[in-house]
Amino acid sequence: MTADDRYHVSGLPEAQFEPGSNGLVFKNLLGITSKQVMDEAEARALEQAMDVLIRMYSATHRFTAQDLSDCHRTWLGDIYEWARSLSACECQQRWIPFCCFRTRSCHDGSV
Repeated sequence: MTADDRYHVSGLPEAQFEPGSNGLVFKNLLGITSKQVMDEAEARALEQAMDVLIRMYSATHRFTAQDLSDCHRTWLGDIYEWARSLSACECQQRWIPFCCFRTRSCHDGSV
């Protein structure tokens, strides 16, 4: 896997890789260089975040952009500096966009 077939956020902090990771692990606060170790760290963080988030939101909650940002920060904020704030970048994995601020604004609070 290379930077080109992961996430496309050229020039932004999200596009930086951890030195020594051969471009497989995003720059992170933990200094992890192994993709397997990072996958495990993200999975543990997701389990912990789910324990917190499931208590924060009801089944009928209507999520806003801020809620999604808060969920992202709760999950990955201790791993990645850039996960601590709302991103305004065009993000896609391979050819599938999953954050398109230029075509649909999330800044109005709706998702």
